[in-house]
Amino acid sequence: MVRIWSEFFNSASAGQLTADTTKRCLARQAAGTGRLRGHRLIQHWCRHLGGIIALRTYWRSAVVITDPFLLQEFFAAERAGAFEKPSVSGGFKDKVTGRAPEKGLFSEHTAHPLWKTVRKGVAPAFQPANLRVFHHHIVDIMQQLIAAIKEKGPGADIDMSDVGQRESFDTIGRVGFDFDFGTSRTLSEAAAATFADSSGKDVFQTFGLTLSESFKRVSNPLRRFMFFSPDVRRGTEAMQRTQDMARALLAHVQAGSPEPRSVAAHLLALRDPTRPGDTPLADARLQSELLTFFLAGSETTGHTIAWTMFLLGKHPEAMARLEAELDAAGLLVTPERPQPRTFTYADISKLPWLDACVKESMRLQPVAHAGLRRVATRDVAFSSGLRIPKGTTVLGSQLSLMSDPAWGWKDPDAFKPGYSPWIWQHPGAFKPERFSDADTEYLVLGPDGVSPTGAKAPAANEGSAKADNKAKRFTPFGNGIRNCVGQQLAMSNVPTAVAMLTAEFKMTLSPEILDKSIQDLEITRGTLQPKGAIPMRCVPRSSSLRRPS
Repeated sequence: MVRIWSEFFNSASAGQLTADTTKRCLARQAAGTGRLRGHRLIQHWCRHLGGIIALRTYWRSAVVITDPFLLQEFFAAERAGAFEKPSVSGGFKDKVTGRAPEKGLFSEHTAHPLWKTVRKGVAPAFQPANLRVFHHHIVDIMQQLIAAIKEKGPGADIDMSDVGQRESFDTIGRVGFDFDFGTSRTLSEAAAATFADSSGKDVFQTFGLTLSESFKRVSNPLRRFMFFSPDVRRGTEAMQRTQDMARALLAHVQAGSPEPRSVAAHLLALRDPTRPGDTPLADARLQSELLTFFLAGSETTGHTIAWTMFLLGKHPEAMARLEAELDAAGLLVTPERPQPRTFTYADISKLPWLDACVKESMRLQPVAHAGLRRVATRDVAFSSGLRIPKGTTVLGSQLSLMSDPAWGWKDPDAFKPGYSPWIWQHPGAFKPERFSDADTEYLVLGPDGVSPTGAKAPAANEGSAKADNKAKRFTPFGNGIRNCVGQQLAMSNVPTAVAMLTAEFKMTLSPEILDKSIQDLEITRGTLQPKGAIPMRCVPRSSSLRRPS
């Protein structure tokens, strides 16, 4: 029965969407898709059908938008309240409270006063001035991980997925909440502090199980009733332990005096606009926000670190160029410099190739690959003539937006006069050099200012502040009013981790994944992440400095 439900729920057809076919999908099934996974299937359809398509999953219809200019109009309409985040429930109830967890910044409706309060209230924690102060935490965590990797011995195969998750987990703990979970001190399975877990389970592993179970419940609405399944029971137990962890972490924060610039301090200072008087946020809401920041601040960043190291290992010429850049900056371990200077926050903006490699990794493998899911709160008309009826679900695909060659043209070399023929040139190739152009993050239209979907240039749209025929096409952190509030932390964290690993180790892909493509290694569990280990052979550069006696 469960298999039938799953197939019923996930079967879909796709068709091109035009202004007069908004409510219906074309009956044809996209051909040649084979057994593509969901995110790659949508990417396939977008490539063949264009910058806006309609999907139908039996009785449910949705629109997928990947035209950058149409998305620009969409985000303007979202700011005006025309689109809202849908409600999602996984059917989990906290045993302590007997209720489902409170909504948080990620799940709350945009129009809700609490969403606006929290979003505005925590934003200062991620300003560059604060991140500069906190950067030493990232460096310290990386130094711990480097020591842990060296303990495995020269040439050991180290899982970059595990390294990335540990680094980002500890970073959000220390930077955000003044607590050191200690997962980076060793690469052993029982690495994390267990203050939050009465069962003695490793909170690092518990959090990973919780994320996996949450995604499975969203994907399969019947899963919460499958109490007979050991896997479901393990997931439910992990979700309960995670709630226990959040309660203990909140108690730790409230009992102390968190650093005034931290996320914790900003959350504690907020006042609830839905309650009378000068009332702070309720503990249940604070607990939910803590978990939201761990989800958004650790898991996504950790996967980005892993994908970046994999892509550098897959492209030795790019790795060599990064090594040369670090060497020139005095950061690489060399015979002449066995103890290079410490990486600083200021280095991030002075290493253009490092920046380009990180951005190209995020373009090819956007961890937040789906981008957005919204529901129209009213009928919406776009400049192209497209009309989206009230109640229609609108989806985004960061994967398609950042890795599609063209707007639905079957011949990728075709050129339409007056238009930029490519969203990206050579979209499937790892080419960090593309980011040497200041305009790479934008798509530029031709002189008529109209995209192939009929969307007009920004100057023609109400409320637009730009008149340069540009639209954002590089959006790994989303766009619009609900873009990632912590993106500046990620763009401090990922380059630092990648640079420090590269500076200390000669890193190559392990033989078991040497011939694997990135699609062989990926899976979607809410985010686009490695489905297993990303083993890389780590030879300390210092070991090559030793001379035989």
